[in-house]
Amino acid sequence: MLLRCVTGFILLYSLFSFEVLASTKTESRTALIIGNSHYKNISALVNPAHDAKDIATALKQTGFKVDLVLDANYDQMDEAITRFGDGIRNGGVGLFYYAGHGIQLKNGKNYLIPIGSKISRQRHVRTQAINVEDILMEMEQANNGFNMLVLDACRNNPLPRSFSRNSKKGLAQISNPPKGTLVAFATAAGDVALDGEGRNSPFAKHLLKNIKTPGLHVETMFRKVSSGVKKQTRGQQIP
Repeated sequence: MLLRCVTGFILLYSLFSFEVLASTKTESRTALIIGNSHYKNISALVNPAHDAKDIATALKQTGFKVDLVLDANYDQMDEAITRFGDGIRNGGVGLFYYAGHGIQLKNGKNYLIPIGSKISRQRHVRTQAINVEDILMEMEQANNGFNMLVLDACRNNPLPRSFSRNSKKGLAQISNPPKGTLVAFATAAGDVALDGEGRNSPFAKHLLKNIKTPGLHVETMFRKVSSGVKKQTRGQQIP
């Protein structure tokens, strides 16, 4: 197996396609889809809940067992990630998709912000947000063969200016994912993704457009998603 980084994606060379999975009855497929929109203490987002619902529906149609979690607080997200880890320990393919607010700290670690979090200092992030490394740890410990981590986060910086001055924009690149893992960001490392003006974010829109294309290899699919997002946003957002 060979991993390489291409325009924001860490891609695993495999024979994987969503159509192949749908036609392989012995291959289990488990997905955790989280969409956080209705934040109370930071700026609300319009599309993550829509994106999560639509991605969940598309994945069900391709044979995934889907756990859809909307507007989740810290405990709900943590419990869902634990369920996801338990599910992929049975083997097969795992997919984690998150839409909502996400940030990186100066140390290069990425965090996903639950609904209800109160963050005014960097130290609050470690106790009130979900470390992406915890999700990758679940994938690594499952040893199930192939996983995907898809983050449509960092749609804007929702935190106070005093915090923002000491942090970086967007999410940080994940340089060493577990073996057999594909990592996809909605935009380049350190950049901000768009929430979108229609029902879905630009990234979710093009992911939905390509995810059920018959026989489409996963690398080709994400290349098409990247191309579509770049064209729609006129180069403002490049996955």
